[in-house]
Amino acid sequence: MDRPPPTGRRALTPGQLKALDYPQPRAGCPSRGQVLAMVKKAAPLLGLRHGLVMVLDMLFSISFDQDWLGDGRPIAWPSNRRLQELTGLSRSQVKSVLGLLFDLGLIAMRDSGNGHRWGQRDGPQGRITQAFGIDLSPLAARYEEFAALVDEDDRRRAQAGHLRAEISAVRRAVLTLVDRGMADVPDAADWPDVALRVRQLATGCAAQPDPDMLGMVLSQMRVVQADAESALRAAEPARFSVETDPTGAAVGPHIATTNQPLTATATANTGGRSRPKADDVMQSQPGASPPAAEAPDALRGFPATPAFVIQAAPPFRGFIPSSRPSQAEIIEAAWHVRKHLGISSDAWGEACLSMGRWPAAVAVAAIAARHEAGQVRSPGGLLRKMVELNDRGELRLDRTLYGLADKLLAAGGQDEPGRRPRHG
Repeated sequence: MDRPPPTGRRALTPGQLKALDYPQPRAGCPSRGQVLAMVKKAAPLLGLRHGLVMVLDMLFSISFDQDWLGDGRPIAWPSNRRLQELTGLSRSQVKSVLGLLFDLGLIAMRDSGNGHRWGQRDGPQGRITQAFGIDLSPLAARYEEFAALVDEDDRRRAQAGHLRAEISAVRRAVLTLVDRGMADVPDAADWPDVALRVRQLATGCAAQPDPDMLGMVLSQMRVVQADAESALRAAEPARFSVETDPTGAAVGPHIATTNQPLTATATANTGGRSRPKADDVMQSQPGASPPAAEAPDALRGFPATPAFVIQAAPPFRGFIPSSRPSQAEIIEAAWHVRKHLGISSDAWGEACLSMGRWPAAVAVAAIAARHEAGQVRSPGGLLRKMVELNDRGELRLDRTLYGLADKLLAAGGQDEPGRRPRHG
């Protein structure tokens, strides 16, 4: 089929057609100055290079304040030659920039019958009565979109700053532990390697703007910190208690051991005792209270292993690089999985502080498994409730974990941590 002959009219792209659909500004819309300021703030987030912003700034300066008020429509009608003079760009550059702004849905083109730009006002500084040219209305219509982008960027920058401060604090804490270990128990761990590891993790964090990346680094550094503290406790249990926090910071992590013997209240069905259902994960025990000396074990002795987590919670598998993952890899995967579940980083942080990082990761795995089964409507709310009950010593996470283990055993997919103790 032969192509139709050129008409000389403007060819419209999907982005340009979208720009034509933006509504006309209404009363109460932001002023010209407010829109321009927001556009400049959002420009880096939209990927707008300097030349595009310069042309937009020039178009704003040509329009009048009253064009943006009430039922007015901000239209500017400078010729390409005039824009060349104002911006210092070449004719082809001006045409390219205007076309790109059009494609991005930032401006619309209101063409006259002959394609020329022109307009009339009801006075030298009056309102526009008729105009054909470059319509800036899409920028006003997208003001709230730009504001939301800027607010989200500000939030992420603040979160990144907070995480960088935590990373710096954990780095100092680990190096303090290394100094103490090398001086008092040099054979307890490879202390130079611990120091090298934490320094490598912290490298580049000062210039890293992504809070998600910083969160993963912080999670890995806390694993290094926990391992260093465990080495010190094992070598000098009297001097380095579970509650030791070298930094003295209020945000210091709780270190909860995960290698305790299996001491659950639930027993095998063959033992003649009934076991609580998995849905009773957070049922309170009357009179239960945490030990006075240390935080309660959120797992209640359930011997969770990395292999159990990835079998019980399939969403974790997509974030595990190895077939035999370590606890550190599971913790890092939990950071990603919680985002997919809609669990905030604050809720994750509170769980790590309350339960310890490994129990918190296991808790996220339990929530992910139940969410996938359609049993959980608010994963974030459930994790916060778990934290609340754990702080009171009333969390029964082991019941859910035994329930998940039973399902795996029934399916023939698990034969290690979920077996309940047999009583002779």
